[in-house]
This record gives sequence, structure tokens and C-alpha cells, in this order.
Amino acid sequence: ETEELLMEFQEKLIDRFGPLPGEVSGLMNALRMRWLAKRIGFEKLLLRNQRLTGYFISNQESAYYQSPEFANILKFVQSNPLSCRMKETKDRLTLTFSNVNTVFDGLELLKLLTVEMPVNL
Repeated sequence: ETEELLMEFQEKLIDRFGPLPGEVSGLMNALRMRWLAKRIGFEKLLLRNQRLTGYFISNQESAYYQSPEFANILKFVQSNPLSCRMKETKDRLTLTFSNVNTVFDGLELLKLLTVEMPVNL
């Protein structure tokens, strides 16, 4: 449920079974991605065909769309037009990143979205 608990679990696994296989590390990073996605404001996150797509809150009247967090994401998209694309389809807003080859890559991208962007871009 938290990073601290996940790290404790990881330490127990290593203690009992030795170094973790890449698949287990990927699974742990997938959990971290879910946590970040929720914090960012995504209801759903999909990594397929080297694309990471986050589906924003479906309620278009949500206060989230007036929040500083969403404004920060808009600034990020504006300053990184080659690496991501925001679009609305079927009354659903999505943010898609291209060239995301691994769960770790996706995790690093989501971390970038949680860093506050400067006001003057």
C-alpha cells in the first residue's frame, strides 16, 4: 500500500530467495506506476505497444481540471510536444507517451509529471 511497505516486502524476498528476477522488479514498478497515476489524476493507465496512456478522470466537471496539478500537466505537455500527446475522444481525456519500452521507463515518465513545472516556459 505504500513505498515503505513495498521496500520491506522486497527486502524480505531478497533475504529469503536472493536477488530478484527482472519480472519481480517490473511488478513492483508497476505498483509504483499505479500509485503515481492515481496521484497525477489518472483513472486508468495502459502500457501497450511501446505507448503509455493515462486516462484522466472521466467527470469533466471535476474540480481536478481546475487544480494546480492539472495545470502542471498542461505545462508539461506544452513544453514536451514531441514526447507526449493529449487528446479527447468519446468525452475522455487521455495523455499518451510514445517510445515507452519498459515499466521502468513508464515509471520515470510519471515521476516527471509529479515535478512542478516552472511558470515561465
